[in-house]
Order: sequence, then structure tokens, then C-alpha cells
Amino acid sequence: MKDIHFETNLDPLKDGMVSTREDLDRLSRHAVIIGTNGRYRKVSMKEAGSIMESMQSCSATMLVGEENFAVVYNVEKTFRMDGNIFLVGSFLVMKMEGQRMFPLSDRDFGRLFMILAGKMEEFRNGDEVFDALRIE
Repeated sequence: MKDIHFETNLDPLKDGMVSTREDLDRLSRHAVIIGTNGRYRKVSMKEAGSIMESMQSCSATMLVGEENFAVVYNVEKTFRMDGNIFLVGSFLVMKMEGQRMFPLSDRDFGRLFMILAGKMEEFRNGDEVFDALRIE
């Protein structure tokens, strides 16, 4: 992102952004990356598009909830157990309407995390305990 400089000198003719606006993203329009370890971070729709583009050859999408949350994940990070597929790692979430992806609102987060909590399962590998997302 280019450096952006703001000036506020109480002069409406000159105050404001003093650089180009091409790299700006609205904070209210975002996707989220969620890790199976419970951590998450919001990302701009621009970054989400870039992630999806770079994952084209290894991604799959699962829709969850009545809201059609699209969980985009790396199929190379999944494993099978007892006839189910599980993901360990992180995944990108947006809303899907028709064939298009849309940003999440802050109100979507609570519902999304409740849905995903119901799809998490705990595993043990020796002394290590970890969570994985059940893929349907």
C-alpha cells in the first residue's frame, strides 16, 4: 500500500487525504481468516481475492449456515478419519450469494463462530492435542 498522508488544518479546501485513493479498503467490508487453533484476523476483500487467486489449484469451498458462509480451504491440509474429512490449519470465510463472494459484516461474526464451533473436533497425536474443522 502506498503511503497515505492526512492533513487537518481546519481548511476545508485543503484538508484531507494527500495521496491517491486506489489502495484504500473499507474496514467494514472484510473477510476473515480463521485458524483451527481459534485465532482469527480480518482481511480486506482485496487481500481475500489475492488469497483465493493464489489458492486456485488447491482450494475447495464449503457452505455453512443459512447465511451461506463460504469456507475456502486448502485441500492439501485435510485428512480422513472414520469416513469424515477434517482440516487443520486456517481457512478464509466470506458470504456467498449465487456465484459471487461478498464481505462479512461485524454482525455476521457471532453467528459464524457459533456455526464453526459445532464443526470443530478435538484430536490427539501422542502428547499433542489439536482441533480440526469437520468438512462436509
